[in-house]
Amino acid sequence: MPEIAVRQPPRAAVHPQPPKAAIHPLTGLYRGARGADPPHFFIRHGVHADVVEFPSPFGKFYLVNEPSHIEHVLEGNWRNYPKSDFYKRVRTLFGEGLFELEGEDWKRKRLTMQPAFHRQAIDRLGAVIVEQVDLSLREWHDNSGAEIDITRPLMQMTINVISKALCTSRVPGDMNQITDALTIIMREGESLLWSLAPGLHALPSPHRTKVRKALSIFDQAIYDLIRQRLADNARHEDLLDLLLGQKDQATGEPVSWQVLRDDLTTMIIAGHETTATGIAWTCALLSKHPEVMRRATAEVDTVLGDRPPTIQDLPKLQYVNRVVQEALRLYPPFWTISRRAEQADRLGPYEIPAGATLMLCPYVTHRNPRYWQNPEGFDPERFTEQESARRPKYAYFPFGGGPRICLGRSLAMMEAEIYLAMLLQRYAFELSPVHRMEAEPMISLRPRHGLPMVIRRRATAVMANAAE
Repeated sequence: MPEIAVRQPPRAAVHPQPPKAAIHPLTGLYRGARGADPPHFFIRHGVHADVVEFPSPFGKFYLVNEPSHIEHVLEGNWRNYPKSDFYKRVRTLFGEGLFELEGEDWKRKRLTMQPAFHRQAIDRLGAVIVEQVDLSLREWHDNSGAEIDITRPLMQMTINVISKALCTSRVPGDMNQITDALTIIMREGESLLWSLAPGLHALPSPHRTKVRKALSIFDQAIYDLIRQRLADNARHEDLLDLLLGQKDQATGEPVSWQVLRDDLTTMIIAGHETTATGIAWTCALLSKHPEVMRRATAEVDTVLGDRPPTIQDLPKLQYVNRVVQEALRLYPPFWTISRRAEQADRLGPYEIPAGATLMLCPYVTHRNPRYWQNPEGFDPERFTEQESARRPKYAYFPFGGGPRICLGRSLAMMEAEIYLAMLLQRYAFELSPVHRMEAEPMISLRPRHGLPMVIRRRATAVMANAAE
């Protein structure tokens, strides 16, 4: 009797699973993200993998480190990857501003704010930034030769500059109190992101009292800024004017002060953090690499001499631009981005289930040895046109990417270059030889324990001021 061939059902395609980080399945991610050095925890477990799964109490959690996969998440299939649930945890601190919103609310808000960040608007802000930086740096003169934590005056200077640039007024209030309050708020934000029980943060405690006081100080400054504008009948054509022109979608009435507070909080914190932390790290890196500082200073002297910079000067400050970019590679101000997979998807050979959280980490990807030789080294020559063209687009993404790329990225880069040029014109700075550069994640990536530096006025700056 002949054999009857039995047709086998088609075998389902089997896709390899991403490698898993060798950590405790319940507490490993929490302990690593809240430990002594979270950025290097993720480097240790993820820098050599395209995608790595972290066993997690937060559900499926993947670190994505391959530039083409990052591009897929942020650009190619971005609608499938809204912001993760981690962002909801910090709404009690930052409200529902542009960075927290999704869908039509996000689109409407971004369209409202975009005119304040168009190229022509940013070019007009150049003179404002130079004026405000000049005023701030003049206050440093008395500290020449002394050791100061450079992060503190930079934080105060950048809050003043970004508020003056976007709202035509400085943030009212005691600047020492405001910068201290922001530090408390930012540190609490990072704690909330990785908390296993975020609801406990709302319970009465001495710590909660401290956080509430910090929020009250910062909110008061923002509300005072709004009051000043409402008492002024003149048109300013700045970001605050755009925000005051918003209408509630349900009632057609002007939006509430809470909405204005959330919008301004988002813009001022983001704008000031990006620039202040970026310049602080840049100064420290230049101090540790005096040959780079000498070359950047020589370029500034050649292009500017003793006069203040203008927007037209920035394309000529090519090495200064590369220095800033390299500092942002090593210390991206916002060191993680997280997204949630709405529907199941695939990254290369790997299946990503619906509901999974994807962490994109510039701090890790910017050190991927596949794309960066000597990744921990400081080398501005990585950012020549030729070298940049050799790398995939998302090997470097300090401002995110895709439709949700940072709205103020051009303003942030312009600010950073102006700040650095004006600092190098007037000062040399030297990091304390006993200080260890260490990053502390607090939403942004700030220097832990500050950056103690001796700042000295340059002879050319002294002569220029005497001539005035």
